[in-house]
Amino acid sequence: MRNFWLRLWFYWFLYSNFIALLVGIIIYVLSYLLLYLKSQHAVGEAIHILSFFSAKVGWAAGYIISLLLVIKRLFGRELNGYSLVMYDCKLENSFVEVYISDTLKLWRKWLVRLAWALIVVILLIVLLHFVGIVGLIKFVNIYTLWIFVSFVGGWILIVLMSKCPRIKVIKRKHI
Repeated sequence: MRNFWLRLWFYWFLYSNFIALLVGIIIYVLSYLLLYLKSQHAVGEAIHILSFFSAKVGWAAGYIISLLLVIKRLFGRELNGYSLVMYDCKLENSFVEVYISDTLKLWRKWLVRLAWALIVVILLIVLLHFVGIVGLIKFVNIYTLWIFVSFVGGWILIVLMSKCPRIKVIKRKHI
């Protein structure tokens, strides 16, 4: 069972980052082509810088969207003989297919808890900065926030799923 949660986190991590990277690359290519075609091939370096900036924005937007999509994909996926099942409100019947609208409540809870954890970490870093430990403030950038969301966000997601009464882990029977 413990291996199931580790594989679930690993699948969540890979899928969300792959979708975000794919969206970032697509936005980079589209913005580069649109700017390059409109500029009549004159200012290539400026176009590259603008396209790279739009790729970062696209990656961030794609990451938020992929975090919603990956929660939907976690249900019904068999990992180590176990899978997650979402039940209806009366806890009688499980959903055959889980839709995005079914996972929105779980995603909102996860996002709020992740935002609170992020705020606490940033406030702790600012507090340590005022106490006299100056070096920590230099490490707060987009990459450390991505690492934080990837690791702490996965842990928060696993805790939420294991505590939610509508979500159960069932053992799949192989025939």
